[in-house]
Order: sequence, then structure tokens, then C-alpha cells
Amino acid sequence: MSTCRNLPPLGPLQTGAGSDDRTHAHAGGREMGPKEPNEIDRLVGSRVRQRRMQLGMSQEQLAEHLGLTVPQVQKYEKGVNRIGASRLHKIAGLLGVPISFFFEAHAGGAEAGGAKPGQPDPSVFADRETIALALAFSRITRPQLRRALLELARAVAHLDEPASDKPVSGA
Repeated sequence: MSTCRNLPPLGPLQTGAGSDDRTHAHAGGREMGPKEPNEIDRLVGSRVRQRRMQLGMSQEQLAEHLGLTVPQVQKYEKGVNRIGASRLHKIAGLLGVPISFFFEAHAGGAEAGGAKPGQPDPSVFADRETIALALAFSRITRPQLRRALLELARAVAHLDEPASDKPVSGA
């Protein structure tokens, strides 16, 4: 027989002896749960996705190697769920990169402002089409075709910067 039936319901922010304040921690003036994902979680997830796609590995293959479901891998890659340290270690091994690879965009004090001045925003490569375009572009061996494609992309994006006469890396 339970005595809980006679107890009044708890209020949303009741505190006092025996309460657990961790679920109501304040960060930057707003309430968040103890394990709510943040910018770093999204960066790590996007770097997992980027590397997986560079290797031509599907989400299904990564999920199978990790003993997870595809939706769980998707949540990791979107930064919806945090990746624990041991799982990140395993992912790094599967993708053939050091753990530091997943945090590179935040190295050197870039945490506060995102990308370093003059550097592209690391979130640019979180997009599937951008990664596919970059991979396809890297396979073009003729420098004049690479420059023409770069000029086309800049024109479509309304960027005025002309392609340099230097060959694009990888040519």
C-alpha cells in the first residue's frame, strides 16, 4: 500500500529538502535540463555527419557498427542528443579520425564567436548538398573546368570575387 496517494502534487519549481535542483539549472538566464544539447553538441554531430559522408558511409552502416538505431544516429548528427565520451571514442575509431577532429571548429578560442574572422562558418558543411558538391568538385581534375564551375557558383550566389588564376587545391 502506497502513502503517495495522500500527498499533494509537487509544484514546478518546488525546492527544499530532498528536491533535485539540477533539472532547473540556469544557463545564460534561461532554464535548461542537465543534459540539454548546446552549440558544441551540434558541432560534434555535424562533424560526425561530415566525416561519415566523406567516407561514403551510410547512417545505417554507422548505426549498425555502433549497435544503435538510425534515428539515434540522426539525433546525434543533428545535435539533438549528446554523444557520450565512450561512444564518441568509438565513432572516432570507426571514422578514422582523432577525437579532436569533432571539436576543430572550436579550437583556438573560436568558441565565443563561431568561425574565426575570414574563415567559413563550420556549420556550412552540415548540409548534405554542400558536402556532396565539395566531394564532386574535388574529383574534377581539369583546372579550367574547376575554375569555370567556381565562377558559375559565385555568379549564382551573387558573389563578386573572381576565381584566382591559381589552380584550386587537388588539381
